[in-house]
Amino acid sequence: RSSKFVFSEHRDSLNAIINADVVVLKGGSYIYSYGGLKQFLFLYRMLYSSIIAVILRKKIIALGHSVGPIVGKLSKTLIRFCFMRFYSIVVREHISMDILKNELNLPISKLELMPDIAFWSENRKKNEHLGINHFLEFENYETVASQKVMVGITVRDWHFPMQGKAFDYRYNYMNTIASFIDKLHVELGADIFFMPHALEDQIITQEIADMAKFSSPIVFSGDYSTSELRQLYGEMDIFIGTRIHSDIFALSSGVPTVAIAYEIPKGFGIISMVEESECIINIAEINLECLWNIAIKLFQEREGREKEIKQRVIILKMQINDLIARLFCNNSFL
Repeated sequence: RSSKFVFSEHRDSLNAIINADVVVLKGGSYIYSYGGLKQFLFLYRMLYSSIIAVILRKKIIALGHSVGPIVGKLSKTLIRFCFMRFYSIVVREHISMDILKNELNLPISKLELMPDIAFWSENRKKNEHLGINHFLEFENYETVASQKVMVGITVRDWHFPMQGKAFDYRYNYMNTIASFIDKLHVELGADIFFMPHALEDQIITQEIADMAKFSSPIVFSGDYSTSELRQLYGEMDIFIGTRIHSDIFALSSGVPTVAIAYEIPKGFGIISMVEESECIINIAEINLECLWNIAIKLFQEREGREKEIKQRVIILKMQINDLIARLFCNNSFL
């Protein structure tokens, strides 16, 4: 009967929750509030299905989330109301874990730490490998020589919610990336590839590519599967990623990566599980000198770093498998 009071597009979801023994809030979500009514309403929308599941007294697992910052008493109250009634809260980095323990005072017994699920991937068969020229031909570009330095980049149109003068920060970010790819081209003769990751990034990607004065970066725009993206990113010598999951895909393939973090708990916490903290740059503090120095160091050390990254990723995949098995294969849970 309660479904009569729910919008028609939400009724199937409501019925699924009603009939479920366990409700899993999918990984990848980012629960935060920067303060104010608009942000509170955003948070409420993010937690809407959780509130319904709580009211229906379902067993709920929040699987693979990041949390924070949480600005405002009302937002903290709403998150704590939901999370205190969850069976388990699985966060994907230690910064979110600290926020839940220290700011929201949640009991440790409810909390689990698990690497981002995107680190997990099936092992590819040798005959499934796709080289860089496969993707270039698909996008009607000329093929490139394999001996050239290849650098992959993802960007995003970030709105700098915690900083004033957002336009200035946005321009600095764009100008830094454009100057960086020019420097790569002039000093290393590198081929630069702007990678596809989110459709909404295509406009700012092209804007940055057009800002370059000396280089002509290749801008991929195809719609690729996650497996294809991992292979494409894996062709790079180094990777500069603003999109967090593009960083994860590159690292999963062993590519040394500079992460440009726009959501601090998520960006710094997740990537630091694999890469050194010096390889993570706050998007609000990015500059050409810093980005260049880190990128050159990664390029010079790429062979040794590749082996270390792959070993760390194997450990993360094992941790994911172990926690998933413990959460969902325990008979007492159901």
